[in-house]
Amino acid sequence: MIEREQIENTSWFRTSGYGEFQSHYMDLPAGRMHYIDENPSSRQTVVMIHGTPSWSFEYRHWIHGLRRSVRCLAPDHMGFGLSDRPAEWDYSLLSHSANLMRWASNLDVPKYTLVLHDFGGPVGIPLLLADWDRIDRVVILNSWLWSFDRVDMKAAQKLKWIKSPLMKFLYMKLNFSAQMMVKMSWGKHRKLSRSTHDGYRKMFPNAESRRGTWAFAEAVVDSADYLKVLEKNLGDRMALSPKPVMILWGMADGFVTTPNLERWEHLLKPVKTVRLEGVGHFPQDEAFERTLPELAAFLEMKRAP
Repeated sequence: MIEREQIENTSWFRTSGYGEFQSHYMDLPAGRMHYIDENPSSRQTVVMIHGTPSWSFEYRHWIHGLRRSVRCLAPDHMGFGLSDRPAEWDYSLLSHSANLMRWASNLDVPKYTLVLHDFGGPVGIPLLLADWDRIDRVVILNSWLWSFDRVDMKAAQKLKWIKSPLMKFLYMKLNFSAQMMVKMSWGKHRKLSRSTHDGYRKMFPNAESRRGTWAFAEAVVDSADYLKVLEKNLGDRMALSPKPVMILWGMADGFVTTPNLERWEHLLKPVKTVRLEGVGHFPQDEAFERTLPELAAFLEMKRAP
């Protein structure tokens, strides 16, 4: 586990603004889960679920912009950020989702908006289905809920090598996910600064700390049947009891590409899709000044009777 005290004096942490947030922890069967909980007395709540190779850090700009008027909850998955990184845990999508649902069920939140980014989609959709009545609306950012070979064959071809010994070596020994893939997935809207990049890559300092990133990589190719069921269940539920959905999509994302956006639109029938030209895989970070007003307006949008 990485303790907050280990990173508080680093230059990237001091300048990131994340240090202004108070850390909270919840003891769960899998271990101690870290989360941000700003403005807990607010009547409106947003729960922000991160992907890989990331942690609640990716939402820091949104939290800064919303926390005076909205309760902002942002957990770190097990194996990421400031949560525990248990050696014997399996880090599967199912285990991550079960852990997230335990965390959410222990919080006193009558209604909330659920934000899902990257692997936050496959991990967070079971929470959406289980907590349907408490979740008021949904925001999707560059995510997916299906096997890529059903949607984007170019992406599927690139994924053929994920289960190879070489890719495991790159992930576990060289921090490939945070070191290279964050850089490769960034767009041209705002340059990826060294301090911002450090906020991602320096949270995975050794092989033991990277079990979570490697498990997510394996899940891309190992979870086709599981994701197919999730997608069907979500489609059925939306058909019976639709919710307001907004999609914020970085169009310069070279990994989770436009066909995935189109599939979300078909599945969820969003009230609004914001296509962000020149923005990459992390629109809430790279283009926070464009995405934050969209989110704020969506939260204020009145639901149809």
